[in-house]
Amino acid sequence: MIGTLHRRGHSAAMTGDGVNDSPSLKHADVGIAMGQAGSEVVKDASDIILTDELVYPRDQNGCVQTYRHLL
Repeated sequence: MIGTLHRRGHSAAMTGDGVNDSPSLKHADVGIAMGQAGSEVVKDASDIILTDELVYPRDQNGCVQTYRHLL
C-alpha cells in the first residue's frame, strides 16, 4: 500500500505496535509507534512514538482528522 501511494506521488503515514508493522513504518514517510503497547522493534523503526495512547483514535477516519496537521 505504501509503495503504491509513493508511486502515485502521495505521502504515507503508518501507525503500528507489533513487530509485523515495522517494515511498513520504515517505508512510510512518517512512522508512528504506540509507545505503551508497542514493541521495541516498532519504536526503533518509527519517526514518532506516542507516549499517551489515550489520544490515539481507534478508527481510520479519526486518525486522519487528528494527525492531518502533523503531515
